[in-house]
Amino acid sequence: MVGATSQLPLLGEEWVSGLRDPDRPQPANQDNAIANFRFVTPDYFKAMGIPLRRGRFLEEADRGGANEGSAGPHPSAVMSERAARFLWGNENPIGKHVRGAGPRKPLLEVVGVVGEVRCKLEDAPPMMVYEHFWRMQPIGMSFALRTQADPASVIAGIRSVLSTADPEMAISPARTMEQILEASVASRRFQMYLAVAFALSALALASLGIYGVILFTVARRTSEMGIRIALGARGSQLVRMVVRQGMMPVAAGLATGVACSLAISRLIASQLYAVAPNDPLSIAGVVMLLLMVAFCACWIPARRATKVDPLTALRFE
Repeated sequence: MVGATSQLPLLGEEWVSGLRDPDRPQPANQDNAIANFRFVTPDYFKAMGIPLRRGRFLEEADRGGANEGSAGPHPSAVMSERAARFLWGNENPIGKHVRGAGPRKPLLEVVGVVGEVRCKLEDAPPMMVYEHFWRMQPIGMSFALRTQADPASVIAGIRSVLSTADPEMAISPARTMEQILEASVASRRFQMYLAVAFALSALALASLGIYGVILFTVARRTSEMGIRIALGARGSQLVRMVVRQGMMPVAAGLATGVACSLAISRLIASQLYAVAPNDPLSIAGVVMLLLMVAFCACWIPARRATKVDPLTALRFE
C-alpha cells in the first residue's frame, strides 16, 4: 500500500490555518480554531494505518472538485476527530462544510472523519484537515509505503524507478517510521538518560553516605556491643536494635522527601510526557528502593559488629 502526503507525522506542523464552519457563527473559543492542513493521496490513510471513524476516505473521484466561486461540487476533505468535535460536537459532520482562514481559502465538504495523528510526540494531536493532493499539489511530497518485505530492498527499487522516470529528481533519504520516531524523541531521550545518570549518582551517594554514617556509629559503639554480648545479648537482638535506630531517621527523611515532591509536582508537570507527576507507582517504587538500600546499609555493619569477640570489644578504645 502506497500513499503520499505533504507532511509526515512526527515531523512538526505545516500548512497551519484557522478553521471554521462558514454556515455557522464562530465558536466561543475561536482563538483555538487552528488546524493543520495536509494534502494527501487517497491511499495515504491505509498506508499509515490511520483508522476511519465516520464516512469514507478520499477517493480518486474527489480530485475533480470545483474551486471556490465556480460551479460544481466543492472539494472534498477528511477531518480528524478532534477537529470535527471542535466544530460540531457530537453532531454528524459528514456533508458539512469547512474552510480555512482567509477569503481565498476554498469551501471544503467533509466526507470522512479519521483518527488522531501527532505532529510532535510530546504534544497532543492537533486538529487535522486532509485534502486531495490534486487541489494543491505541493512542491514536496513524501511517500508512505506499507510493506512486509525488507525495507532496504523496497527502497532501492523505488529509487530506481524514480531515477528512471526523472534522473534529475532530488530524492530525500528514505526512513522508516521507527527511525522517524527515534529521531523525534532523540533530544528527550538524551535528557532522560542524563536525568537517570544524575538520579543513579544521587542514589549511590545517598547509599554510601548512609552506610558510612551507620558504620561510623556502630564502630563507636563497639565497646557497648561487647558489654551487651558479654551480658548475654544475642546477635539478632543487636542487629534489630542497630537497624531500628538507623532506619528511623531514614524513614523520617523519606516522609519529608515525599511530602516535598508532592508539593512541587506542579512545577515539573510541564516537563513530563505521558507521565503523571504524582504517579503513585513511581513514588512507591522509589521509596521501596531507598528503604531497601538503607536497610542493607544498616544491616551489614550491624551484622559485622555481632562477630566481634567480646574481650576484644571490651578492650577497644
